[in-house]
Amino acid sequence: MTGYFFIVCLGAVLTELIKGLSANGTPPVLQRFSWQMDLAHFMWSNILFFRIAFVVAIAWIFFQLPVDARMGVLPGGIVLGALWGFVYWVFNRYWVGRFKFLPITQKRFEGAASNKVGMKEQVLGISHGGQHKAFPVNMLYYHHQIADEVGGHPIWPTYCGLCNSGRIYDRLVDGKALEFTLVGAVNYNATFRDHTTGSWWRQEVGDAIKGPMKGHAMEDMPCEQMSLESWLAKYPDSLVLQYDPTFQKQYAIRTALLNYEVSLPGWHMQASPP
Repeated sequence: MTGYFFIVCLGAVLTELIKGLSANGTPPVLQRFSWQMDLAHFMWSNILFFRIAFVVAIAWIFFQLPVDARMGVLPGGIVLGALWGFVYWVFNRYWVGRFKFLPITQKRFEGAASNKVGMKEQVLGISHGGQHKAFPVNMLYYHHQIADEVGGHPIWPTYCGLCNSGRIYDRLVDGKALEFTLVGAVNYNATFRDHTTGSWWRQEVGDAIKGPMKGHAMEDMPCEQMSLESWLAKYPDSLVLQYDPTFQKQYAIRTALLNYEVSLPGWHMQASPP
């Protein structure tokens, strides 16, 4: 029974680790496989059941042991319990999308005359319903999403730094404007969970891949990525989203990353460059 006790304790730690790594900090080699999404959604959806089952099993085995054997396994149990707590904290309170990439706290738009965003910064722009808006890419890169509206219509500007894909979607699905929380990265793309049904959505194509809304897809709205200078030359009356003062450092890091990527030749990601 002593061996079973440690096996079950180790199983609890490994299960928590698999759940965490399935969508956050996933080794690149695993992101190539389509079943990563299946594994991630299964683990995230059932982790509470696993935790309860492990706690019950550990307690049952512990109290089946003779009193002297209980004292013998206690130090090892405490160590494995502390290890489980560390893994839980890392993948539920630190290295997880909703805490690693915090949502915007101050959303303020300005016209060209009062804009403070650099004119050379890349923006993701949209023109709809007689209104024009520009979202700095370095902001979207960090936050991954900024829910907004244009021309009175709810939109969902998004950006995934892993695949460098900027998209703006119509977040009105079945008559309801959806809100999202970042889950993590699955198959090299940002994955989100909607607050209404808990369904998982892929950023690059805007479809629900898991959950009650599986098979639904948001409409991809026409948008353009260019420098703010070029955007304002095209739409001089456009509104520009201003930087949230809370995240200035994070935006600066993303700007440096974007500038570095732009400096590379177009073929640098090819296996056999020309």
